[in-house]
Amino acid sequence: MRPNPDVAGPLPERWETLDGKKKGKSWGILLKTAITLFLFWFLFKKINIGEVMATLLGMDQPLLWTATAIAVGAVVLSAYKWQLLLTARGWHLSMGELTKIYFIGLFANNFLPSSIGGDMLRIYLVGKKINHNGEAAASVILERLLSTVGLAVPALLALIPNSRLLGDFWDHIVYFFICCFALTYLIMKPAILRPLKKLPWKQWQRLVGIFREIINIIQSFRHKRGTLVKVIFYSVMFQLAIILINFCLIRALGIHQMGLWHCFLLVPIISAVSMLPVSINGLGIREGAYVLLFGAMGVSASQAITVSLLFFVIVTFISLFGGILFVLEKERGAYQ
Repeated sequence: MRPNPDVAGPLPERWETLDGKKKGKSWGILLKTAITLFLFWFLFKKINIGEVMATLLGMDQPLLWTATAIAVGAVVLSAYKWQLLLTARGWHLSMGELTKIYFIGLFANNFLPSSIGGDMLRIYLVGKKINHNGEAAASVILERLLSTVGLAVPALLALIPNSRLLGDFWDHIVYFFICCFALTYLIMKPAILRPLKKLPWKQWQRLVGIFREIINIIQSFRHKRGTLVKVIFYSVMFQLAIILINFCLIRALGIHQMGLWHCFLLVPIISAVSMLPVSINGLGIREGAYVLLFGAMGVSASQAITVSLLFFVIVTFISLFGGILFVLEKERGAYQ
């Protein structure tokens, strides 16, 4: 399954595979756990458990299952974006294979230690299949970067006519998305590698070599603009799916203070805030963002947290399929 020479270039020296050497990171997990617990304690002090239970008991079940079906479709769409990037580099993996690996990565994000991580597991599994961890890492990183660009599009379109809803806070949001676009642009520029050549420390050389390899692969997509446009388009479609999931949930819970346009504005902001690596799986951070932003639309804290937790439950539920695949792959020795 080697790439065409004119597409992917020569195969560099193979990287070391993941060996679980993440010692010394337990303090980080403990800190994230403490932050998550504190945030939940702080937020749950502000809600009415009786209101939450009443909201859940009156929930529209068909809309809940519709949201779940959209979530499954969003995972498949993400796998397709990933396939486009790999195919552009000459690596041909089936949609079934990549969808399976994506579900396994989703399971890892929700159930395995944070030192492993779903993205690292995806890199590891694809790296084994194509015998090239650099290509695998570059495809995962670029897919994440372009997803952030896709995240910005619906939010910025909704912000333009509705900036008054968030007051001065919207300036910070715009700056965040500008930084995302700028980071993506800079990574595509060859000049970003020049400072790396001046690093004098020998212990950094292997890390620099890995980083340079990944950046070189990503920068090759400057000549594959058609692929980039397609992936950005499908990234926007993915974000629209996340928006629709949230809209289904607020309607399922009988929340009518918000419309679809409000979801266009607020859900991408919540997704961006949830990326902050300060709690476990964004828990607590995400709920706080729901309370703050949905609250600005007149939604109670109890209702906002219920929407957030339902979203988390849906993602966790569909990731269980990845857990089954994870066990099956482990039994057939895929991780050895």
